[in-house]
Amino acid sequence: MLHRMFPTAGWLAALSLSAALLPIGTAQAQYTDLTENQSYIRGCRQIKQGANAIVYDNTDLANKPDNQIGTLFSGTQVVLTGVLRETSDYTAAQVYLANDDLTTTQPVGWVNANQLAPCSGTTPPPTSNTCFRPRTTLIVRSGPSLNAANTGMTFTPASLITPHTQPPSFEVSSDGRVWLHVDTYRGPNWVASTGPNGAGSNLNTEPCR
Repeated sequence: MLHRMFPTAGWLAALSLSAALLPIGTAQAQYTDLTENQSYIRGCRQIKQGANAIVYDNTDLANKPDNQIGTLFSGTQVVLTGVLRETSDYTAAQVYLANDDLTTTQPVGWVNANQLAPCSGTTPPPTSNTCFRPRTTLIVRSGPSLNAANTGMTFTPASLITPHTQPPSFEVSSDGRVWLHVDTYRGPNWVASTGPNGAGSNLNTEPCR
């Protein structure tokens, strides 16, 4: 977990050293509206039902696709660090996953707090009835990569996609796209659930019929 990754003394020493070595003027943006609410630290939240939360690498959440590092689907549980940035348009909450990093290089990220709800319990919500509705027409491929063969099949926004496994299984390709393993009438195949580098989301979650 994140709070175990940075022992206090070592972290403060590293921070002081880094600050001493940083040349003045390298920071592109400094915000005075960051706050820490200690009552939120290590608090459990989950992505709201029916929502997909885009994860950003900083607090600029509005129309910043270059800052997007991934997507968390409905019901995913996250842990709060207690750090928030409140703007006139949104509140950005810093979060991490209790048992994993958000990406291989970044353990924490920022999401819109409006997409978070209190955790329903100490365990993740049931995921045995999770299906997906495409936001756009998606090409079905034989593997989790743009280099995989085009099967000639597509899913449209009128389609309800059934994942091949429950809970759904995902793979990340070399370009950072997240791929969902799906069932089709020709057997299991794959669709891209995000754009490159995990940007955006091509899918909405909804109960299977």
